[in-house]
Amino acid sequence: MTRSKYCLKPVLGRPKDLEKRDAILKAAQSHFLKHGFEAANMDQIAAAAGVSKPTIYGHFGSKDELFKTVISAKCQQHEPAETFGDCVGLSPRDTLLKIARNFLDLIYSPEALAIHQVISTESERHPKIARLFFEAGPQRIKDAMTEYLNGLCRRGELKIAKVERAVDHFFSMLKGETHMKVTMNLRPRPTAVECQEHAEDCIEVFLKAYSPASKLISS
Repeated sequence: MTRSKYCLKPVLGRPKDLEKRDAILKAAQSHFLKHGFEAANMDQIAAAAGVSKPTIYGHFGSKDELFKTVISAKCQQHEPAETFGDCVGLSPRDTLLKIARNFLDLIYSPEALAIHQVISTESERHPKIARLFFEAGPQRIKDAMTEYLNGLCRRGELKIAKVERAVDHFFSMLKGETHMKVTMNLRPRPTAVECQEHAEDCIEVFLKAYSPASKLISS
């Protein structure tokens, strides 16, 4: 099984170092969600994590990098390494379903919804935070999906004229109107059953559109 180059590599070091890193990430996530990015205080994060501020900079280098790592770590919880690799024994349908469920679990998690609120609130005054979020989360997932679909096309399992556009189609269908309503507090988060049914419907449409035999494919 080939690991995707977009999956985060484990951080090497002594167990104590890893414990400190995990404590910093946990404290940083809570702090960023409560105070936002611009108002976040590295001294307070250090105190909550039980480490010194130089220790934080030793692990992450800057507040920007710490924020990006918090976002990446959250995404990785719902993106197993094998999802975007060459999944031995899994059909494209099963792999896409796994990707879809992981994505829905991610975007409807309480932490992700809270991060979305932080980005929406701060992005106009501080455009940098939106860029950091996009690079650490959506762009990373889109790149991995593009790599996976290109592999399917090379093997003749799908026929896609513009893969990047197909990636947008895939994730846009999954989010749909429901995600907008949830973020606007117009409805509760969808249940696991609703997510499963929605994922299956989206994949059915996607595979019909990009099947090698489909007449919907542009030359």
